[in-house]
Amino acid sequence: MKEGSGRVTVKLAAGSVTAKDVIVATYAPFNNPGTTKYKKGMYSSYVFEIRLPKQIFTEGLYWDTRSPYHYFRIDRGGEFDRMILGGEDHRAELPVSQKKSFAALEKYLARLLGARSYRIVRKWVGAVLEPVDGLPLIGAYRPHQFVATAFSGNGMTYAMVSALIFRDLILGKKNPWTQVFDPKRKFTLYRVAKKGMDYAAEFFGAAVQNTLLKRRTSAPSKNG
Repeated sequence: MKEGSGRVTVKLAAGSVTAKDVIVATYAPFNNPGTTKYKKGMYSSYVFEIRLPKQIFTEGLYWDTRSPYHYFRIDRGGEFDRMILGGEDHRAELPVSQKKSFAALEKYLARLLGARSYRIVRKWVGAVLEPVDGLPLIGAYRPHQFVATAFSGNGMTYAMVSALIFRDLILGKKNPWTQVFDPKRKFTLYRVAKKGMDYAAEFFGAAVQNTLLKRRTSAPSKNG
């Protein structure tokens, strides 16, 4: 993107687009501005869709505070309930075995459900963009150029927050959340050091998981 004469030009493969204001809301910013480049990191999250007998859990969202952490959502169904279970997150560039990560997630599922029956319908690996200090990067990083990224998997919430912030910034209105989510904000040394320690733990944890993780001992999934 280039700025000139109060306008911003975005170059595309088939041409270019010029506008007064440009919002980059492409999950991972396609232009990767230096302002946000080292304030976020891509993580891989492992996910199951599971069919459960009805009313084991109350419909809602659940998560723990472990490392690696786990989360799940329960949706009511006609003949069965649906669980979306995820976790075992790690930095995407670390050489962690997907097979072993899914095995660890299923072991967690077996502990969670005990002797109850269930069936894993499908599985996938999702990308989660995490900010260094725990808050997304939303706002202006250059004059008339705005970014929304590093939502930590909470896109439904932060998409709305981003829309409200962008509306007010473009219209020249005050918004109480502008400074909180400012992509140009400085991170404290503590937050940077803490993230560095977390990354080191994940790196060595990945090596251990790849070399020492024993064959899973969870019970096989069963038709509900």
